[in-house]
Amino acid sequence: MTSPTRPAPRGLLSNTAASAVATGWVALLTLVAVPVLIRLLGVREYGIWVLITVLAVQGRGLGSLLDLGLGQSLIQRVASTDDARTVRSHVGAGGALLGLVGTVSAVVIAVLAPALVDLFGVGPAVRADTVLAVRLIALQLAFEVPGVAFGAALEGLRRYEVRRSIDAARATVFFAAGIGVAAAGAGVVGLAAVSLASTVASTLALLGALAWFGAAPGRGGSMRREAAAGLPLLALRATGVGYRQVDRVVLGLVVGVVAVTGFDVADKVNLAALTVLGAATSALIPAAAHGLRTDRARTEGLVLRATRWSALVTLPCAAFAFGVAAPLGRMIAGTPIPGTTAAIRWLALSTIVSVVYAAAFEMAIGAAAARRLVAVSVGGLVLNLGATVVLARRYGLAGSAAATCLAAVAVTPIVARICAGVFRHRSSVLVRACVPAFALGAAVAGLGAAVTAVRDDATGVAAAAGLCGLLTAVVLLYVHRTERAHPVGPDPMVVTA
Repeated sequence: MTSPTRPAPRGLLSNTAASAVATGWVALLTLVAVPVLIRLLGVREYGIWVLITVLAVQGRGLGSLLDLGLGQSLIQRVASTDDARTVRSHVGAGGALLGLVGTVSAVVIAVLAPALVDLFGVGPAVRADTVLAVRLIALQLAFEVPGVAFGAALEGLRRYEVRRSIDAARATVFFAAGIGVAAAGAGVVGLAAVSLASTVASTLALLGALAWFGAAPGRGGSMRREAAAGLPLLALRATGVGYRQVDRVVLGLVVGVVAVTGFDVADKVNLAALTVLGAATSALIPAAAHGLRTDRARTEGLVLRATRWSALVTLPCAAFAFGVAAPLGRMIAGTPIPGTTAAIRWLALSTIVSVVYAAAFEMAIGAAAARRLVAVSVGGLVLNLGATVVLARRYGLAGSAAATCLAAVAVTPIVARICAGVFRHRSSVLVRACVPAFALGAAVAGLGAAVTAVRDDATGVAAAAGLCGLLTAVVLLYVHRTERAHPVGPDPMVVTA
């Protein structure tokens, strides 16, 4: 039965709006922090900090693989039931499993910290501080990994406004305190300490929120069953994490920590597009899990509408980054870093390609169809790794980003076909839904490039942003009014069962 203390869940639109506001705020803080920290720490020490954070869960670091796929499977499992006792058992078993994994991982990384630091040749002057910082981030995993289960449960309950508010608060604390300790000369150790403290606080806040909604961790669940449900999704998470973190690690090993800083700058320039895409698709997993139980036809139609609108709001951001890559990269880094402009453009292209299937991918997870996507996703990651090693050796930072784009292009047709098939569509329908967004993106990229060709500085970037934003707003308003005036009926490309 449903718990009387569990409030009614939010709808898809309000959950998406909550995600957009909170993740937008987090992205803004992250973007502002990059040039500030580069100036306070220096290019080399900032690169060391980026490599250290590869171990964390936050920011889709390699530590996020420690969630065993439960970060997404728990959303689907919680959203697919109305029984409060079942929800609590899922949360209890998932939290216990990830608590064990996080603790063991913390001990292992703390012991191996000196060897990990020596692997990247950071130099004797900062070695001791780097080892300590790695150990602090390792300790953070003991809290951060089980926190993934608690956050996923909130999303399964469709309480995105609470989950994202906690994330935003954590990011705000880290931004303010992190810049403070960096300005005081505490370096990477100070940043790691602040990260640890903010993580502990956010994990406790997630637990408190679950208790408030009547979904505190309970007994009766099975860690083995939760692990089995998450493993297919772990493979998918590995690909998503790998596309960015593989580049950082390979660049650190093959080129050096300065190249890692350049890649991080390129990644942050594209953060706006990734944030918008993430916010636009964030609430689709529980929406699909719930919708397939209550109204399958409407849920199948939602795939197309979600694809169309996630592309329309994402592509202008990615295209803008492509068009103004050179001045925007210099603004963020504060200093020219070779290969950054090309890296920004390659990463922007990879985002542009991925919008074709992004919404359908999330909804396929909600439909419990993740196993169908494992093989192609792992294949894409392997291709990315191999191409990164080859291209980074020859072309450095730009080659590494090009490898990411190459892998994204290679997997897109297959992933789109699988995801569309889950909802009885053909992949060509997803591509067709993105055509207006592709046209808008081309216009935005051209306009941004034209404006910054006249004035290649912060003023030019601001002017380009204003004009591109106005163009995007006009197009979105036109599409919205057209849809309301001429509602789209059943799509003729839908494959009948």
